[in-house]
Amino acid sequence: MATIYRIEIDVALEEGMTGVILEAARKSYQGCQYARTEEFGEEVMISPEDFIEDAESALLELVHSAFPDLPGVEVHALKCGRLKCTTP
Repeated sequence: MATIYRIEIDVALEEGMTGVILEAARKSYQGCQYARTEEFGEEVMISPEDFIEDAESALLELVHSAFPDLPGVEVHALKCGRLKCTTP
């Protein structure tokens, strides 16, 4: 039987930093083997640019990459969305 833990993280992203996190997430993604799809019966790797298109997907990739592939450890759900409030 597995125990599920919930981790909540609020990230403040300063204006102009989207490109920085996109680059970091795409670099992290390049070494992974999990983002593939099937097209016309053949397995195709999804490019970092196609898989990570915005700040939300970049943040999710960075959080997911923090969990190494360990036996018995599985990330069940990742969610990301924008809050209406911002910090000064």
